[in-house]
Amino acid sequence: MNADLVKTDKLVLPGKGGQGVTTSMIVAESFEKQHKHVLEAIRNLDCSEGFNRSNFRPVEYRDTKGEARPMYFMTRDGFAFLAMGFTGKKAAEWKEKYIAAFNQMEASLMATRNQAAPAQLVRLYAQLDGRMAQMQQILTRVCGQESGGGVIGRFCREACVIEDGARTTKASLYYEFSTWCRTNAIDPITPYNHFFRELYRFSSFVRPCVLAGQPAVKGIRMAEEAS
Repeated sequence: MNADLVKTDKLVLPGKGGQGVTTSMIVAESFEKQHKHVLEAIRNLDCSEGFNRSNFRPVEYRDTKGEARPMYFMTRDGFAFLAMGFTGKKAAEWKEKYIAAFNQMEASLMATRNQAAPAQLVRLYAQLDGRMAQMQQILTRVCGQESGGGVIGRFCREACVIEDGARTTKASLYYEFSTWCRTNAIDPITPYNHFFRELYRFSSFVRPCVLAGQPAVKGIRMAEEAS
């Protein structure tokens, strides 16, 4: 246990989940009680096991001799339950100070968390934007660009379907390309070898293969063919 948490001038320390906590050592010093008596009071509290487990956490710290000593962390509710047994005018004054300290600490923790949230969201959105850009690059390589690619890119977008499992002979695909070019008054028609080089560049998903012993491409078919 950090010695700074054992000897501190603060009544309440920052805890997890935006909660303030205090310790049995701090309570003992504030209420001018021996620490062993505060420990005994905590152990003898007439509360449920669930409440005890949620609001009191036993820990150890090292004293000046380096020996392990017991101590408790406690939440606001745990302190309130324990302090009900402390009576007298001075005890009442310290209860008020603790309530104010708990309120101040929890307000500070909440403000810190609210300030951190926008920065965390900015980082999250930046990460998401990066992931989306990566996915778009992958989709572009696989499915082809939404624009560009010249005549071959336009042919793929207007007349073809790029999908896994599709197979088309090169001769058939180039014939359909030539027909499409004439229909759309495109002249000159891209030569056979250049057409397939540009096709592979347009979509990395389309690759050469063999179909029924003939040169073919996989990953693309004509849009009017049955899927």
